[in-house]
Amino acid sequence: MLLAAALGLKGELDEAKATLFDATAISKNGPPSFAGFEALWPNWNASPEYVVLRQKTIDVGFRRAGLPEK
Repeated sequence: MLLAAALGLKGELDEAKATLFDATAISKNGPPSFAGFEALWPNWNASPEYVVLRQKTIDVGFRRAGLPEK
């Protein structure tokens, strides 16, 4: 899943979207989304410093790869 974010951040959008699609297909928790991450990973927002860094990197990559908000 994080590979899709890394590829999106790097600008390899076709591969990022394909990776996200593949991760969605094998997910046991349903389609991934930003809201889903908060539900599955309570520490997703645990540290203000982490959130700022995550928003500048992982979140940007996920959005470029097409991860929905909800």
